[in-house]
Amino acid sequence: MATERLPMRKTREILRLKLELRLSNREAARSVGVSAGTVGSVLSRAAKAGLSDWAAVEPLSEEQLEAQLYRGPLVPLPSEPRADPDCAWIH
Repeated sequence: MATERLPMRKTREILRLKLELRLSNREAARSVGVSAGTVGSVLSRAAKAGLSDWAAVEPLSEEQLEAQLYRGPLVPLPSEPRADPDCAWIH
């Protein structure tokens, strides 16, 4: 089961704490109420999006920030449908 996405308000706060105030991952996690791993995930997404300083993040709206962090390659649909499983063989 997929985990629920972190609200943009918390994501923005994590980025502010890390990029502007230079807190450690654990300090930022404790302040926001998430795990240190979540902080690391947000930071890696920000690095991939080219958001390495607070000046680049601050002017973005929540919608723009979400688009920057969570855009990803679209998974192409298969060109032909998959065959049904052979129940007799499975049994």
